[in-house]
Amino acid sequence: MVAPTRHFAAISSFSTQRGGQAVDTAAVAAALPERTSGSDIREVVRRAVLASDEGSVSTATLLAELGSGRYRAEVPAGMYL
Repeated sequence: MVAPTRHFAAISSFSTQRGGQAVDTAAVAAALPERTSGSDIREVVRRAVLASDEGSVSTATLLAELGSGRYRAEVPAGMYL
């Protein structure tokens, strides 16, 4: 697994360049569940950006998205025709 702090460090840099707050990458990485993939991280960030009024991310927004668990892919259930 790629170190998640590297991904969040890039996000923090992007956020501050756009006038946003710096992201506490250590806090966000510590909140990641085991076996979190890069795709999961991308989805967390995507949802955090969409939830933000200014289109930037913050530590609180990322932690809220992680806490919701909605970023996880779900296996479809049922029958397909």
